[in-house]
Amino acid sequence: MSHGESRQVVDTILDRTRDLFDRGFQKEVLTVDNHADGPYIYLRLLKEDPRRAEEVMELLKMNEGNSSGHGIGCVSWDGEVYADQFWRIHSFGNVRRRPFSEIWMDKSDEVMAKLKERKTPREGKMCPVPLA
Repeated sequence: MSHGESRQVVDTILDRTRDLFDRGFQKEVLTVDNHADGPYIYLRLLKEDPRRAEEVMELLKMNEGNSSGHGIGCVSWDGEVYADQFWRIHSFGNVRRRPFSEIWMDKSDEVMAKLKERKTPREGKMCPVPLA
């Protein structure tokens, strides 16, 4: 999907959820897999409902975004360790040659070190919402 198509899907979910709410059906809808949904919803709510946008920002700060390489990881069938089950482009090591605990905490790998920097705010293309 293109970025525009993804946004259109999220907009449809938001519009239909709002319609249900307006008709008296209180539903909670989770989009879970795409962590860019949260900032996109925040930006939309800034225009539509700034009070709710503030609540969403607090939830985004509390969640801290994607947990790949920090709170979740993946050991594949062959022992390779990845940041998550979808990320197969960069292995951090293999549990057949080195204990998982050593691999998971080893910040000498630049990618792992950046994933472990949870408190460093990120801005730009990957995070369009200023977090500071």
